[in-house]
Amino acid sequence: MPGSKNPIPPAVPPAPPTHTPPPIDLDQVTEATRRALYDATVAIHFRVPADTEDWMPFYNADQAGLTVWHGSGRWWAHWKALEETDNANLPPAAKHQLLRIDSAPGGPYGISYSEV
Repeated sequence: MPGSKNPIPPAVPPAPPTHTPPPIDLDQVTEATRRALYDATVAIHFRVPADTEDWMPFYNADQAGLTVWHGSGRWWAHWKALEETDNANLPPAAKHQLLRIDSAPGGPYGISYSEV
């Protein structure tokens, strides 16, 4: 609260797993797969980096409106790039992240992301 001696701390994204997570089977089009991909996207794209020199978002997945869905035979992730909200020089499409999620054996969660 403003003026409080004990302000509420900002939400902190979850830390990346300390173990190697099992790969996510993208062939299973289920709510469980969607949820696993959502959690993986949060861990990969909304984490606090170990190296403080890395860029990190000042917002969490809920604030950015992260959605993960299956369409056209592929998995997708989308969120608003809130750091670009006030940048009048960018077209509206540049203020969003749209990523295709693909299988990537050996990668974290067995997946990779490609910008669209």
